[in-house]
Amino acid sequence: MKKSTIIGWSFIFVAGLWLATGCATSTLDPVVPQTADSINSRDDIKWGYSLSEGLKIAKENNKPVMVDFFASWCGPCRLMDSRVYSNDAVVRSSWGVIPVKIDADEKPGTLSKYGVTALPTVIFLTSSGQEISRITGLMPAEGMIQRIEQSIAAEAARY
Repeated sequence: MKKSTIIGWSFIFVAGLWLATGCATSTLDPVVPQTADSINSRDDIKWGYSLSEGLKIAKENNKPVMVDFFASWCGPCRLMDSRVYSNDAVVRSSWGVIPVKIDADEKPGTLSKYGVTALPTVIFLTSSGQEISRITGLMPAEGMIQRIEQSIAAEAARY
């Protein structure tokens, strides 16, 4: 058999396999530029961007506050957004807390107030603003769920 015939049949075989396994079709959503409105319209964590407002809402609802300190240039922060905060179980767990994101570049005073020296840092606070626990660095989704549940239990124990 000629080399060109073998290459042709190989191509046809690979193309058929590609189509048969579904690789030619995608069930993923098309890439759409994200804005604050589009991010909060999906089933993602509904982040607030004011710690004082988050604490006020927490006090009214007897819920703890989950404060995510991040920066746009921080690679691990982006990984937390794409791999942890987008996890369905983490999103469901976040319904029991008041989630707040603080941009390190915009609020350096808040970072120093809470002793944040590395990003990402997530601090769980009671509704009265007292620290329950903190995470520095990457945390897998299962660990984040556990920390959220611990903060909910700590808040409930106050009453």
